[in-house]
Amino acid sequence: MRADGATVHLVTASPLPADVATLPSCVVASSSPTTRCRFRLTDADAGRSATLAAARQASPRISVLDLTPLAARGSGPTYSPVHTGTDGPVQIYRGVSNHLTATWSREVLAGRLATLTR
Repeated sequence: MRADGATVHLVTASPLPADVATLPSCVVASSSPTTRCRFRLTDADAGRSATLAAARQASPRISVLDLTPLAARGSGPTYSPVHTGTDGPVQIYRGVSNHLTATWSREVLAGRLATLTR
């Protein structure tokens, strides 16, 4: 792909809430989901450090797009499933099989991909 002029990035898995199935109903039912629908992350990132190290040591180096700073918003150990931006609140998580919402991906993630490259 690089030989054809493409830029190659490794995209880390987005952080997955431990109980992602309950988040949509909590957000819909709550008048303030940013504070009431907090979540903890799963341990799905167990192999993440090794993956990041391998990408950095590859020759030529592979840049990594880490979604954690955008998707896991807050100071932990719990996070909000809603991104509050200049255009108002946008729900980040939808469900288990495709857990990042299309709206969040389009309106928030797409505009910040370049800043996530490291």
